[in-house]
Amino acid sequence: LAESEKTIKELQEQIESTFNSQREMYNELHNSVYINKHLLNLLPDITRKQGFIKEVRKEDEHSLTIDYASWEENKDAPNDGEVINEQVNIEQISVHPDVEVFILNGAMLGYQTFEDFELPEYDGLYNLYFIKNEVVLITQQYLP
Repeated sequence: LAESEKTIKELQEQIESTFNSQREMYNELHNSVYINKHLLNLLPDITRKQGFIKEVRKEDEHSLTIDYASWEENKDAPNDGEVINEQVNIEQISVHPDVEVFILNGAMLGYQTFEDFELPEYDGLYNLYFIKNEVVLITQQYLP
């Protein structure tokens, strides 16, 4: 019995150590992401807009048709925020040949090539990052 209790205690200590290590790595990764987002938003040549992608064109010149909208925090709204799209503002925009695309899989973003990018059946809100009027990064916005 004493040997079993000793083994259980060792396993509990090992689990706690692993948990603490994982939490530290998560916090480090979280902070790195926050730092990168902050820097990205401050770079002078990069602009960020949000909108609903209405059409994806993959012919010679890659392009998207966008209805601009935005996610605004609002503590009075049911999910602490709301999509603002007061008027239809549709525009066709150019996509850089090396665009990166990150799409939600549940609540987590996952990488997808532009060639594999297909619009879902529902309207998703996307973050579009531009350099010189070309989209260089597309990330799907999580909406609670």
